[in-house]
Amino acid sequence: MSLKIYDVMGRCVFTSENQAIDSDPFDIIWRGIDNHGRMVSQGVYFVSIDTKNDTEIKKVVLLE
Repeated sequence: MSLKIYDVMGRCVFTSENQAIDSDPFDIIWRGIDNHGRMVSQGVYFVSIDTKNDTEIKKVVLLE
């Protein structure tokens, strides 16, 4: 599974590859950290989850 988080400008701010999924449904916790370990600003982000069989994109709002 691949997880990518994009800001509203379309820039990928966080990537996580090869995560194992033990069950369906599952929970993902993102703590608002970018790929460099810095906190991102609050606002709207898009989460893309790619598996072998499917791709889903969800809109999320990060609040402090």
